[in-house]
Amino acid sequence: MRGIDPELVDLEIIATEGDRPLLIAVFERSRRVPVTVLGDGFRRALAIAVAINEVRGGILMIDEIEAAMHVSALDTLFPWLLRSAAELEVQIFATTHSLEAIQEITAAVPRNDIDDLAAFHLPSRGPSGGTLRRYNGNMLKRLVQERGLDIR
Repeated sequence: MRGIDPELVDLEIIATEGDRPLLIAVFERSRRVPVTVLGDGFRRALAIAVAINEVRGGILMIDEIEAAMHVSALDTLFPWLLRSAAELEVQIFATTHSLEAIQEITAAVPRNDIDDLAAFHLPSRGPSGGTLRRYNGNMLKRLVQERGLDIR
């Protein structure tokens, strides 16, 4: 989580009245804040951080990866997520409808790892829905970053 919020020092679990646990985020200058009052983006990032550690050596599926995240947080979240996935040997399958998320994930992938990225465009349902398309990492990067195409 420090890769997402550098001011985060620690997470603590404390027992409250009735032995109900409370998760506390400890920030620099000894600020202690219940995670329940922090933003949706912080809680979503925390959930992803916990999940990726739980599936070490496995697969993590994330629906709407950018959900609850401000677009400005994606350039911090994605590099951290990619480093964590590599360190923990986790393969990530994520969905999105966000062009910004696609742009940020292609920017976050190191050039020598771009072939590890693939995207699939699923056609809409119906008689003229089209066909499934697969984009390798290089093609995806060229389409969204160099040509500015919206492949959603």
